[in-house]
Amino acid sequence: MTRFSVTIATQAPSRVQRAWYRRLGLDVPQSVASTGPRYADLVRLLPYQWRTVHKAFAATHGYFWIPCPLCGQPFGGHEAGSSIPDPTNPPLYVCICSRCTRHKALA
Repeated sequence: MTRFSVTIATQAPSRVQRAWYRRLGLDVPQSVASTGPRYADLVRLLPYQWRTVHKAFAATHGYFWIPCPLCGQPFGGHEAGSSIPDPTNPPLYVCICSRCTRHKALA
């Protein structure tokens, strides 16, 4: 069986990360954890409609590619926005896409 290792370090959000949170209508956190390459933040800023580019990036860099539990549109782990309580397994939470995060923040 293949083993994987992930190192997570917290840091102050970069300019691009702050723009990402503001774009989603979320409060910018004091610190963020990053497990991927720094340029993953730039890919997040690509238009949501560019699903082919997002899917290719997710596949190339080992991010998940799953349907959003709210809208059903596939999205990647590099562009996950917020989370909601998991209705099938409380008290866990599930990620939702950036588009649903925006709608959630506006509500």
